[in-house]
Amino acid sequence: MDEKTAILVIYTGGTIGMIKDPDSGALTPFNFGQIYDQMPLLKSFNYEIDFISFDPPGRFEQYET
Repeated sequence: MDEKTAILVIYTGGTIGMIKDPDSGALTPFNFGQIYDQMPLLKSFNYEIDFISFDPPGRFEQYET
């Protein structure tokens, strides 16, 4: 059986989950559902990465990659 390492990222807010908007230069929330588009190098690690994002607090969204 070929098992992948599984990683769960739980984002609760803050600047670590933001990216710079190329037009305005402002920080904008990052869509973790598009992590491989923003960070294609992650594909080479062959990990299973799942994300849970709490935004706003008390509500969460789950992204599957």
